[in-house]
Amino acid sequence: ALLDISELASSVSNLALLYSAIHEIIGDFMIADNFFVAFHERDTDVIDFAYFIDEYDEDVIRQLPAEQLNDGIAGYLIKIGEPIFMSKSEIQANEKIVPCGSIPEQLLGVPLKSGSQIIGAMVFQTYDQSVVYTREDLEVLSFVSQHIVTTVDRVKSRELTERTIRERTRQLRKINDDLQEEILERQKVESLQQALFEISELAANLEGDMNGFYSSLHDILARLISAPNCF
Repeated sequence: ALLDISELASSVSNLALLYSAIHEIIGDFMIADNFFVAFHERDTDVIDFAYFIDEYDEDVIRQLPAEQLNDGIAGYLIKIGEPIFMSKSEIQANEKIVPCGSIPEQLLGVPLKSGSQIIGAMVFQTYDQSVVYTREDLEVLSFVSQHIVTTVDRVKSRELTERTIRERTRQLRKINDDLQEEILERQKVESLQQALFEISELAANLEGDMNGFYSSLHDILARLISAPNCF
């Protein structure tokens, strides 16, 4: 599983695909019907559910206010920064947790750490009383979580690089377009100056032939604008 997760970093370029692939890999060695990955956005103090699959609460969780999510399982995990292994009765008895939806029979949760900083949480939970998680499952998930953080960092870094390249390309294209527009504008100004000079010359050299003057004036104007008809 760790090998598969590690390989995802080089094969997956979209984080949404990454989480679903991780979910599938972990589901091969333990029951993982209900699984979510959440990150703490420190700038706005919001719990962002990057991936959320739950047989009861998928729509409910996404509609809850951020303040309530901060007091839920994910918020609690991020605050304490330690793995948790809790039963339904333990969740209900914990005054620091305000469940955001249905209360599971059991849950396993591990914080996601980048260095010493808690950046998020990963949680598995079950509503089936016949499913029993073990401490060994929690230890495996704690180990897997660090590989997930590394993979997420790689994918985010790649996304940032690609986004930076796209933005730089867009900027260069705009600069080039502006430069081309400036060149065209200069060419128009030069053409206008040349036309004004020629008209001035026509006026200075006028010797009474107004028909010739108007005809020459028409020719000069026709170089600046479409002027098939002129009077």
